[in-house]
This record gives sequence, C-alpha cells and structure tokens, in this order.
Amino acid sequence: ADPKDIYTGVPTSRVFEQTEEDKKKFGKSYWIPRHALIKCMLDEVKDDTNIEIIFNARCGAINPLAAEEEHGPVNGEGGGFQVDILMETGDGSPPSILTRNTNLVVGADGLRSTVREQLYNNPARFANWSNYDRTNFFLRTYYSPSSGLRIKTLQIESNFTIPVGGGGADDNDEPNLSTNSKSVSSNGYRLQSVNRGKTNQFRIALIPVKDCNALRPAAICTLPNHDIWKIETGDLRLSQ
Repeated sequence: ADPKDIYTGVPTSRVFEQTEEDKKKFGKSYWIPRHALIKCMLDEVKDDTNIEIIFNARCGAINPLAAEEEHGPVNGEGGGFQVDILMETGDGSPPSILTRNTNLVVGADGLRSTVREQLYNNPARFANWSNYDRTNFFLRTYYSPSSGLRIKTLQIESNFTIPVGGGGADDNDEPNLSTNSKSVSSNGYRLQSVNRGKTNQFRIALIPVKDCNALRPAAICTLPNHDIWKIETGDLRLSQ
C-alpha cells in the first residue's frame, strides 16, 4: 500500500497529568534537553578554583604513577595515574598532549572507552596492582530484545494543535478535552495513530518541557519492516 494512503485519518491522544498528591510529593517533572543540562552543570562549577575544565580534548592514555611521584602508591598499595590528554587542534594537525597526575580517574568516556581499553589491553602496565584483574575490563556483549529496531527522532513544534482526542488546555492551563485544542508544553502527551496493524501503527510520546517555545522531542521506534520506513518524502504529518 502507498504510505500516503496508509497514514491518513485522525489519531487519538491522551494527556498525562500528575495527580495533586504526586505534585505535592515530587513537584512538576520536566524533560531537560542535553545542552541545557550541560549548561547547568557548567554554570555550577565554572567558578570553582578546584575544578579545571578542558574543552576539545579526549583521553589518550593512562599510566600508573611511580612511588616517588605525586599521587603515587604508598607502601606498594593504591596510587594514582598519569593521564595523557589529547588536545584537538581543529585544523587536521596532530593533537598536542597535556599531562595531568591524579589519584582518581573516572572512565565515563562511553562505549569505546579509552580508559577501559588501556586497563584491558595493557596488563603488564598494571601488574603491580594487588587487586588488578584484566577480565574486569572486558567489554561484554549481550542479546537485547531491542536489537534490530529502527529509531527516528522528531522535533515537534510547541503548542501544536491536537485535532481529535483532546489533551489541550483552557485559558487557565487546565486540561481541555475538546477537539482542536492547543497542546501545552508543561503537559505530557501520547499520540496514537488511527491504524492498529502490526506494520502501520505507532505511538509518539511527548515529555513535558519547561520552555513553552522549545521544540518538543519525540521518537518513533519500530521493527525495520514497518510501513513508516517506506515513506520517502519525509512528509509525515502529526495528524496521521
């Protein structure tokens, strides 16, 4: 079937409002965009003289410190690290190396972690650690029920019109279940397609946002044989 014909009709929608008890207990919940969260964290620490923030950098290597070095081991136990930080130039030239000695390294550098790789691939380097076990740093893979799914992230205009099913608000920001009502950024929504087949139905969930003018993120996640992936024009309307 032609996707343009499949995705017609009117969806149902539902507004998710916290109960008064939940509001008193937890307060209002909002989705925070990643860039806004990072800015909040940066604003919190940027003036702290005990924190050094280095931009355009990545971990290059870590090495245990010798006993005579600052943060080195005491009586053969513990000890810190020498961290080689690769400073990216942005012009294609090789990165410069910045070295820091520290007594703690947090390997929060993602799936392809350089910290984990160093600890796994260089057992001789850490042989003097009494509790070192190379297998603790082996990257294990597990089967996931979500393997093979396809996902598409959407950006939806704030305060969009809900054609049927309600879920908007009146002048006092109270839920309004009449048709053709406007959505409210501080409300969460679930939009359900009119179709209910295995390969032509989908739902879109919208999480509350604080900024009433911000684009609202949503995601479509389905099996790869879903009809939605046959749409080539990109003209997927919210009313479908």
